[in-house]
Amino acid sequence: MQAFVAKFQQKYKQAPNVFSAQAYESMYILAREIQRGGYTRDGLQKALTTMQPFTGLGGALVFDPKTREAQGKFFTPLVIKDKSFTLWSDCQAKLAK
Repeated sequence: MQAFVAKFQQKYKQAPNVFSAQAYESMYILAREIQRGGYTRDGLQKALTTMQPFTGLGGALVFDPKTREAQGKFFTPLVIKDKSFTLWSDCQAKLAK
């Protein structure tokens, strides 16, 4: 974590926040799983739900194949709705109705 913070501050001249770290890790996960599953929606979905744990800044992360939610470390799934952050679970419950 300290190395990530130092490199981030050197490059961007400001401290990273939780979104900086999540975006950084997300790109590594996507790149790795695109290599395994390919560039199609189905290929990437299968790769993400069967991936080996990704060990990043906050620990190991995998995705639940049924819910497709991140598992294994502190993670707060958010989406942007009406120009503000909203919990994914709130949107998911409304979609299920």
